[in-house]
Amino acid sequence: MSNTPFGYQSFSAKIAITAAGNNTVVAAVAGMSIRVISLYFISSNTNTVTIKSGTTDLSGAMDYTSQEKMKLDRNDYGWVQTKSGEALIFTTTKSVNLSGFLTYFLV
Repeated sequence: MSNTPFGYQSFSAKIAITAAGNNTVVAAVAGMSIRVISLYFISSNTNTVTIKSGTTDLSGAMDYTSQEKMKLDRNDYGWVQTKSGEALIFTTTKSVNLSGFLTYFLV
């Protein structure tokens, strides 16, 4: 955890997904939104990933090949943000390893 110029405290979450479907990466917090400020993951095989706020898509369906990575450098303004009180979900189409981490603010 660390403080930022915006006064928010940052948190980290592990991405360790092995099952197809909706996977909660950061649980919902009542009255708060989850703002993703950095992200890194690698897919062990072909897969399609969609980032969601609860059931609402925050990204399009992103196709990954074996060992392909996603890296979003730190951006305190945020890459995506959930609706208040909703979990950050990664929906995957295949049961392959999706591994990494992200950092976020609760706003």
